[in-house]
Amino acid sequence: MNWDDLKKLRDEGMTIGSHSATHARLDEASGVALKDEVEGSRHALQAQLGVPIRHFAYPQGRYSKEAEAAVAGAGYSAGWATRKGRPLANGDFTAIRRAPVSAYIRGGRFRWELFLMRLGIR
Repeated sequence: MNWDDLKKLRDEGMTIGSHSATHARLDEASGVALKDEVEGSRHALQAQLGVPIRHFAYPQGRYSKEAEAAVAGAGYSAGWATRKGRPLANGDFTAIRRAPVSAYIRGGRFRWELFLMRLGIR
């Protein structure tokens, strides 16, 4: 996607979220590098799109306590992980569990993942 694509999605009412500056594994990042990944993409998106960026999706769904703290500290409303995340509870929105999406998870497999998450198995 380029900036024009993102602007079109924004103009059509789509919520745009951040996914890090370079798609680095945030469970292995720390310090300034982690802060740059989490905050850099947000600042770039807000500058180019002129809208607040409130949501963050961890690359590959991977995160650490330090990454969660960086996402919260950057002012995001929510951070989205994969099935290794947590269900919503107690107002903790820094690593919300979501169904994984990839080229290998389509149709029936995706529905199966959602079903397992609903049962609390994944």
